[in-house]
Amino acid sequence: MNNGRCTVCPGKCSYDMHYHDRRLIKCVPKTLNTAISSLSNKYIEAEKDKVACELKCKSVQETKRFIEQLLQEQCDKVHDACMRVQSNCEGFNITEELCTFISLLKNDLNTLRSSAVILKAAKFIEKLETLANDHSLTLSKRSYPAVTKKKVRHSKRRNQGQATTTTSNDDLMIIDEGPTSALVTQMNHSPSEVLLFEDDLFNRIKTSQREVSNFSASSKYAKYTTEQLIALTRQSMEKNIMIAKELNSRCEAASIGYLSATQLLTLCEYYASCRLLRSDELNRLYLQLQLELQQSNDSVSSEIVPMSVDKLLHLTAIKLCLENTDKFQ
Repeated sequence: MNNGRCTVCPGKCSYDMHYHDRRLIKCVPKTLNTAISSLSNKYIEAEKDKVACELKCKSVQETKRFIEQLLQEQCDKVHDACMRVQSNCEGFNITEELCTFISLLKNDLNTLRSSAVILKAAKFIEKLETLANDHSLTLSKRSYPAVTKKKVRHSKRRNQGQATTTTSNDDLMIIDEGPTSALVTQMNHSPSEVLLFEDDLFNRIKTSQREVSNFSASSKYAKYTTEQLIALTRQSMEKNIMIAKELNSRCEAASIGYLSATQLLTLCEYYASCRLLRSDELNRLYLQLQLELQQSNDSVSSEIVPMSVDKLLHLTAIKLCLENTDKFQ
């Protein structure tokens, strides 16, 4: 070919007229159905895809309904378990345990990516919050006849001894007011909630619960020997000391407590970035973060405000890098 013309044939035909590969171009007549058969095939494939998508959407909806049913069953199981624990353990604070569990679920909620899963998890947390605010968990019906029977059976002298024991216990330690006070505290923090009881009725219920808890505690520890009581006292003192140390460490930004999956990933990222820095840069950054945390803590001296978790994680990562650097040196 030369400039689109054939150099072999005498007429020097154009390249779009014929070519030299020992084949001839023939015109074959076709009907319209044959010509547009490819379009019909594409339409049939699209119809099949549409049917498959509809089936998939139906299966997704059925899966969502199944998940909702499972969530409702889990909520019912949690409610039944709480009722069993409340009926068997008089002094157990169901509301506080549920609030702790809800806070952990809210921390792990940040790790989810799907909007549908986040919505279902939020609904589950909302149901747990409704369960935590349920007064049937905090005011068990079996408390009232127990208090009445004990008041009827006890003599006057025994009641006086019980009152003396209660007073002495109040001088030594702070008595837990039970799950009712936790419920009222939660309701006071949310403006949409209202108090469920009148003041007089609530005070009588709180007083009766304190009497029942004091009597059950005194009758329980009356079976212990003096050596066992001393050992329990030492254990409780050691436990209180450990709790105070942990609280002091958190206030001084030396401890960060429970880490969720997202916070643990953040700590690993900070640690990986800090390993690239030199020792002097790490020390300078460590002092800077400590100063910022101290200033934020001193800014509101009359209130206990939570530390910045992100800064605490960064500070912890720097401290780990400095410790590893000292070991290898």
